[in-house]
Amino acid sequence: MIANIEIKKIIPHPDNPRKNLGDLTELAESIKTSGILQNLTVVPEDPARYKKNLASKHAYAGNYITIIGHRRRAAAELAGLTEVPCTVTDMDAKTQIATMLLENMQRSDLTIIEQAQGFQMMMDLGETTQSIAEKTGFSETTVRRRLFVASLDAKKSTSAYERGATLDDYMKLQMITDEKKRNKVLETLGTNNFNYELENAIAEELRDRVSPGIIAKIEVFAKPTDKASWEIKGYGYHSRCGYEEYEKTGKLGFEIPAKYDPDEYLYHVSKRDVDIYKRQDNFKAEKKMSELPPAEQEERREHRRKYKGLKDAGEIAYRLRVDFVQSISLKPSLNAEQVEALSKFAFACVCLGDRFDFSHYASLVDIKIDGYMSYSQKRELKEKANAPAPRVLLMSLYSMLRDSAENTYYKGAEAAADVRGNHKQNNKLDAIYDCLCALGYQMSDEETALRDGSHELFQKEGQEGEP
Repeated sequence: MIANIEIKKIIPHPDNPRKNLGDLTELAESIKTSGILQNLTVVPEDPARYKKNLASKHAYAGNYITIIGHRRRAAAELAGLTEVPCTVTDMDAKTQIATMLLENMQRSDLTIIEQAQGFQMMMDLGETTQSIAEKTGFSETTVRRRLFVASLDAKKSTSAYERGATLDDYMKLQMITDEKKRNKVLETLGTNNFNYELENAIAEELRDRVSPGIIAKIEVFAKPTDKASWEIKGYGYHSRCGYEEYEKTGKLGFEIPAKYDPDEYLYHVSKRDVDIYKRQDNFKAEKKMSELPPAEQEERREHRRKYKGLKDAGEIAYRLRVDFVQSISLKPSLNAEQVEALSKFAFACVCLGDRFDFSHYASLVDIKIDGYMSYSQKRELKEKANAPAPRVLLMSLYSMLRDSAENTYYKGAEAAADVRGNHKQNNKLDAIYDCLCALGYQMSDEETALRDGSHELFQKEGQEGEP
């Protein structure tokens, strides 16, 4: 049924997925000039009463709820109209929401957040992902992705969208299972710190998930410690079991000793692996904590805390660099900025690099090499290297500098105790960051602070550099 209805009797749908109608000025001016060219679609607020009045040919005195045409109704009111043409129809609550969703989505009028909330409304009314897909015309994958966004903290999600977050960014949060951690990372979505916080949360969950299985196997011969090997008198590094490799293979990566003395082995749980220490004769180490006066004990504890934080930050930063090199898409035809970035990187590799590292390059294309490369590995590497020349060039140059988690801006375990954890210059790492940033990499605040020496975890600013 088509009828002219008073604007004051037409109310917005309370569950309209579109929350912001936008600027109505231009549409209002168009309505003033040409009128409303497309009817609004409405439903009676009281369908039973409407049908009864219609059957008895009495005028319906109730209100109508807008289904399609929320912007037209608001603009018509702004233009001074008192009545608007409407198509009066009958829809149940589920169909109303589905219709509003589809109408807005087809016009690209809904934000990701609004789409997500609309699909969630339909789920709350008893729909399934399959029925929502059938009613709206969207794939079940699209529906599930939007429902995941709807499961996130609404306020934080909206803020992230306003900062420029994309749907792919939201989907990365699926890699975090813990809701508390996920919401913490969500707070950084749309900022340059997002990837850093995401990687940190993923690493923590991997550790919590995998380390108990490793510990169960090694605690039969090793005792736990919260200290690094260089902090323990009489012990040195023995072996390591990485979480990622253990989760893939279930293997420790080293042989469990058949014979051992009590206290001969210790293990230390870190963010990405479990380290095994072994007692060594004539091993030079720092004094025991009990041998120091209270003030120096507290100073050493703080030193250790900061150094551990630096190590964790350096490992996350390295993982972010590798992820970027592995995922970047470079077209065969480079722009001037990309050519300049790769040229400068190539010159830095000539000045600072080493021979080409096949194992490092292979790791970038997910080929693990133990010892010499086999013929099949070389063939596989050649096939995976059949990529656009700029991408192969970037990975090759990156492999020459042999980037690793130990490639840092602080003095590591090889340094003397009194300068360990101090800031240092690192020209190799500078060259890597300069190139990656020119190609689109965004350094987090943590990485920037590590590079310029302003990070709060540095013991003090060191003056010594590194080529």
